[in-house]
Amino acid sequence: MFAFGILGVLIRRLRIPAPTILIGFVLSALLEDNLRRALLISQGDVLALFKSPLAIGLHTATLIIVVTVTYRAIRRSRFGRVGSAVAQE
Repeated sequence: MFAFGILGVLIRRLRIPAPTILIGFVLSALLEDNLRRALLISQGDVLALFKSPLAIGLHTATLIIVVTVTYRAIRRSRFGRVGSAVAQE
C-alpha cells in the first residue's frame, strides 16, 4: 500500500493524466498475451517481430511519433515560458 501511495504522489507531481494510466493498465494485459503468442509462433525468435515490411513500417512510424512528441514537449518546457513573457509585453 505504501508503494502505491508513493506512486500516486509521483503521478500527481509529474501531472500524468489518469486516463493515460488507465489505458496503459488495460492494454498491458492484451500486449502481454499477444507478445507471448507471437513468440510462441516464431519459436522464441524476437527478430521475427521486425522482419515483415509492415512491422518495420509500424515500428518506424511509432519511433517518429514518440521522438517528435518528446522533442516538442522538451522544447515547449524550455522555451515556452520565455516566449510567452515576450508575447505579453
